[in-house]
Amino acid sequence: MVNRVASLVPSRVETKESGVGVIPAQCRPDSLEEFIGQDHLKSLIRTGVKSARQRNAPFPHSLISGAAGLGKTSLAKLVAAEMGVGFVPTTAEALDDSAAVKGLLSRLDSAGHDGRGQTVGQIRPTVLFIDEAHRLNRQSQELLYACIEERVIDVRVRDPLSGLMKPVREWVPFFTLIAATNRPGDLTTSFRDRLRLNLRLEGYNEKDSAKIARQALAKMNLKCGLKTASMIASRGRGVPRRIIALCEQIRDIAVSTGKSSGTPAICEKAFDALGIDPLGLARQDVELLRHLAQSVGQPLGLQTLASLLGEDQRALEEAIEPFLLAKGLIARTQRGRALTAAGMEHLRQHHAFETNGRAMP
Repeated sequence: MVNRVASLVPSRVETKESGVGVIPAQCRPDSLEEFIGQDHLKSLIRTGVKSARQRNAPFPHSLISGAAGLGKTSLAKLVAAEMGVGFVPTTAEALDDSAAVKGLLSRLDSAGHDGRGQTVGQIRPTVLFIDEAHRLNRQSQELLYACIEERVIDVRVRDPLSGLMKPVREWVPFFTLIAATNRPGDLTTSFRDRLRLNLRLEGYNEKDSAKIARQALAKMNLKCGLKTASMIASRGRGVPRRIIALCEQIRDIAVSTGKSSGTPAICEKAFDALGIDPLGLARQDVELLRHLAQSVGQPLGLQTLASLLGEDQRALEEAIEPFLLAKGLIARTQRGRALTAAGMEHLRQHHAFETNGRAMP
């Protein structure tokens, strides 16, 4: 069995998106029934859990993909909760060599196994969760899929007699690997193919977004009417993490003013404080549109935009740009990013912006 080696595995695995922090523990769903939307994925999970329990087997190794903030971590935690097993989170950056991978595997529950790794009773297959899995290096991916397929890991130990390093193969308890990413294409084909369940999270519609808002405010001990929930949903971009961030600001204003509910007036104060416009654009989003508008119809490269905004290129490409593209406010061209006519109209209508520049048709 894998030796119990200490590992530096962070307990908090979600990265901070531009202007939006991690989801508070109190706002995370406690069960699949409480997890709003994504019904097709919940059905797959329930079937997998029921089958695994009846067969005394682990839940299938899975890939959870989708944009930042949609609930990949929450869904992985619920798999562990439904199975009634341990949940061990980490990030791809923490698994930079074989020692780190072995350290992670040392945290697996070995209940139900004998000294040779054979099943002798009821197993408790730990859920290992790797966030931003697309950043795993090739060596770590190869080590992990060997563990998935053969339940072994090859390590090197020092021979006490000769003092030389020698290869040793150690068995690994049954476990479930859940990898989360918003860039599944960056994983090697060999690794991706070994993750049998592909659970792709989709953006939330306004109806489900409103439910998320009401649920979050209820957990914050605030009442929330339909109009308030609708206002939050229309600005939440269909992303639970953003919706909950808005709810937190509404809660802070309500509590500071002695209110017990989130009203439309409080919502407006919260949106103004955060700089959120009616489409859900934050100050940084609007600033990007302004820079494109001021470029007199000339596209700007990603590096140039990142410099102008003081933002990391990866964050710009992964967290800011997708929504603007989806709403048709900007367009990608061979020469860079350009403002569309819809983007220009949004600036004029909601931000009193006037320019003689030309937008993309």
